[in-house]
Amino acid sequence: MNGDVDVHLDLEQYHLEKGTVIVSMPDVILEFERFSPDVAVCGIGMKKTVHVDENIVLNTDAKDLEVLLRMMHLLWDIATWQPFRRDAVLKMVGAMVANVQYIRQASDNARDKAPMPRHQELFQQFKTLVSRHCEQERNIPFYASEMRISPHHLSAVISRASGHSALYWINRAVVLRAKVLLHTSNLLTYEIADRLHFANPPAFNNFFKRETGLTPMEYRESK
Repeated sequence: MNGDVDVHLDLEQYHLEKGTVIVSMPDVILEFERFSPDVAVCGIGMKKTVHVDENIVLNTDAKDLEVLLRMMHLLWDIATWQPFRRDAVLKMVGAMVANVQYIRQASDNARDKAPMPRHQELFQQFKTLVSRHCEQERNIPFYASEMRISPHHLSAVISRASGHSALYWINRAVVLRAKVLLHTSNLLTYEIADRLHFANPPAFNNFFKRETGLTPMEYRESK
């Protein structure tokens, strides 16, 4: 609504300004990194899933933004009525998502987007799989098998597309999950280690400190 902010949407980094709209799939982690002093953001967090096929980050023009904000204000009015009108709220959110999808599709058609290079397409597929499976799977052969390419080819493609190794992206996704659990839950360190499928708590502690420079407890206390 105002100002600008840098965010991570799972493994993707974005710079958002006035008029930017984000729609994210379930279980995607949105991490805010930097705010301008005048930033103003409004959002909807849903406990009950509204169907979303893919993450959308969209820069809207003034007219489309005005319509979306009017829908937001109407949604707020409906959500605060008593008794709570659950079905009306869900359908209103669904209508907002459909409107964003329509705006994005119209924008793509107008720009006549060129096909994504193959190595970038594989990189996007890899990041989607990592976001989905990183809590259970941290080995390159698993992702190569899911993508039906060899581990060597996967490593080469990811390095070419991003300038980082495949393991860098896997570790980054795991650290992000760990940070969220440390910051937003009351789980003990050993419970987080178990949830993220580390062999034992010391293995999780060593991994987290290697990646962040802090132990899990130091990170939690800093927040």
